[in-house]
Amino acid sequence: MKRVFAVIVCTIVFSSCTVVQIVYQIPKIKTIIKIEKHQVEVCKNNCQHFEIKDDHLVLPIKYNNTNDTAIFDTGLTDAFTITGNETLEKDSTLSFPTTTPSGRKQVRFQITKINLENDLLKWENHLAEKVFMDSIPCMTNTTKKILGINAFYDSAIIVLDFDGNKVCIFDTIASMDVNDYFEVKSFFKRVPYVFVKLWEREYRFIFDLGCAFPMIMNTADYVAKQNDITFEGATATDVSGIIYGETHLRIGDTLILADTVKTEVNEIWFSDNFTSNLIGLPFISEFNWIIDCKNKKIYAQRRTDFTPKKVLKEYLYKTMVKDNNLVIASRNKTANPPLKLNTVIKSVNGELITADNLCFYMELLNKTVDWGELSVEVRQ
Repeated sequence: MKRVFAVIVCTIVFSSCTVVQIVYQIPKIKTIIKIEKHQVEVCKNNCQHFEIKDDHLVLPIKYNNTNDTAIFDTGLTDAFTITGNETLEKDSTLSFPTTTPSGRKQVRFQITKINLENDLLKWENHLAEKVFMDSIPCMTNTTKKILGINAFYDSAIIVLDFDGNKVCIFDTIASMDVNDYFEVKSFFKRVPYVFVKLWEREYRFIFDLGCAFPMIMNTADYVAKQNDITFEGATATDVSGIIYGETHLRIGDTLILADTVKTEVNEIWFSDNFTSNLIGLPFISEFNWIIDCKNKKIYAQRRTDFTPKKVLKEYLYKTMVKDNNLVIASRNKTANPPLKLNTVIKSVNGELITADNLCFYMELLNKTVDWGELSVEVRQ
């Protein structure tokens, strides 16, 4: 099968970094930081290798002259965001409402200047948002650097080559062979959307590389089937912290892209907490993609010799630390014995839970599918 990258290798293509003009849309920006001379370049006709880590597409970067990594997130409307739970002076932060997949949330942020560089970008004195999340006990390394699709602006052709583990940026699609690709119905509004047919109906999904689930839909479209699984409790996290609610899991279903291309999705999650439908990295990585931001079109190419990964690690219970106790945070509603949410774990294998071992036993219980292998005592 002829691949787009074979064409690129055989064609003389000159890489260039083009200076682009950006407009900052951050509220009150002039009141909190002095805007100095800055330069933002997009390096077109270049590729950058990536890795898949913890169900995220991770790109190498040089951040403020230090080697680092950034998650590439096509569902992020900003060019670059840093998330974390550092403590800041109140005078240096702002608060504003923003739309997340789980709805409108009030978030705190600070504006910071950064230098960033890899084979696709070169930024000097670029302004970025540092968004602050509530600290979650026993969760380490919560600081993340996230590169949004708007880092490449409206003039770029973005290629996601999962066969070659590369992200490429091009100036024009004219020199690329797209014969092995099919066009997917799409829509662009700050982020890309694709349309998918499920159950004889068309749905719109955010094309969200930052989502670690194959597919998430709002519960309004949920019709129960025999083998579906229902979970309740803590279901996910976003910039506002932990999301609670009830979710339904369907293992396996058929969907249609571009009217005629049938494919299987191995998991669909339904939740009231997500107001937008999302397709995430586990499903996106079943294809190679061309995102034509200039002409507002999206193309896909089915990968050969690719076996979708099963994302779900089936479980009956998940735990978290709450008020210095280890408690049941999420549960499968078919769990037997049926421990209630917020039940306190008293001991594991005869060892009392203390402040010194809370995190150890949280990790142990959360990676153990069958608690019958352990002796777990709860507080009555």
